[in-house]
Amino acid sequence: MRLATGELIDATAVNIREKGQETLVSIRPERVEFKPEMMPRDAHRISATVRDVVYMGDILRARLCVAGSDDFVMKYRNTLGQRRLTAGETIEIGWHPEDARAGSGLSLSDTDTGPAARPHDPTRQPQKPRQGTRT
Repeated sequence: MRLATGELIDATAVNIREKGQETLVSIRPERVEFKPEMMPRDAHRISATVRDVVYMGDILRARLCVAGSDDFVMKYRNTLGQRRLTAGETIEIGWHPEDARAGSGLSLSDTDTGPAARPHDPTRQPQKPRQGTRT
């Protein structure tokens, strides 16, 4: 898939009917990593800018700007010795290609657990697309 900003990533297609169709990409926030030593060998890596970090007890929730989208969410454990991210910092993030889903009929939900894919509900008000991609 090609992101609107030109980066290429792999993602599992969900309900995609044709090549070139605009889609949304969903990655569970806890599956995103920023420590190079913790990234899978075949991780997709992309630059991100930290917008804010929220303390949530045993985890920290970081909102990032990734590929032109300001609402990318990453969660990481709040442990002794954990690197602390700060607003404005540029980092490299990565995830295993199998953890990305792309497709029509997916919507992203901004809940306290971050973006999550869920089946399309035709009675639900459509959301403004956050990150356009092409397959």
